[in-house]
Amino acid sequence: MKTISAVIVFSLALQLYGAEDVKKLIGMLDTAPTPSAFLFAAKKLGELREISIVPKLTARIDKIKDSQKDEDLDLIEEYVGIIAELKDKDSVSYILDLAGSKNARVKRVAFYALGELGDEKVFPNVIKEMLIERDFAMKREALTALSKMGLKELAPIFAKSYFDQDPGVRAAIIAALRRLKEPLTLPMMKEELKYENNDWLKERLGSYTRESVKK
Repeated sequence: MKTISAVIVFSLALQLYGAEDVKKLIGMLDTAPTPSAFLFAAKKLGELREISIVPKLTARIDKIKDSQKDEDLDLIEEYVGIIAELKDKDSVSYILDLAGSKNARVKRVAFYALGELGDEKVFPNVIKEMLIERDFAMKREALTALSKMGLKELAPIFAKSYFDQDPGVRAAIIAALRRLKEPLTLPMMKEELKYENNDWLKERLGSYTRESVKK
C-alpha cells in the first residue's frame, strides 16, 4: 500500500511541475519508487526532448538487459523507444551493442532504434544481419532500419532478395523500395510481379511499380 501511495504522489507531483521545471523532473528519475514511475517521468522528459536523460535510460537497461522476464523486456522496449524518439546519435554504439543481444525482443527494438537514429555507420552491421537473419520479424526490422537511413545503393540488394523471402519480409521490401525511390529497381520488381502469387502482395507490388512509372 505504501508503494502504491508513493507512486500516486510521485505522479501527481510530476504533473504539477510541468515543462518549466525540467531539473526537478530529472531529479524525480533518481527518486522514482518503482520502474513504472521512472518510466512515467522518462516519457514526460522524452516529450520535452530532454536528451540528457539518455545515460539514466541506458543505466536502467544495463541492469535488466539479460533478463528473460516479460516485464523487464517491456521496460527495455520502452526505454529504447524513448532514446530513438530523442534521436540521440551518441547512443548509436550503445544501441548497436544491444542489437547483438540473443534475446529476440531486445534485438528487434534495437534495430527499430537504429532506423530511427539513422546513422550510416551502422550500415555494414545491419545489412549483415538482414542477409543472414532467419527470424522473419527481425529481418523486417533490419530492412526498415536500413531503408530509413536513405541509402539508395541498398535498393538493388533489397530487390534481388525479394522472391526468396517470407511474405511479411516481401512486404517490408516493397515498403523499403517505396521509401528509397530508386528507379533502377523498377525493372526487377516488374519481373517479380509476374511470379508473385500472394494476392495482397501482388496488389502492393503492382501499386508500387505503377507509382514509380508515373514519377
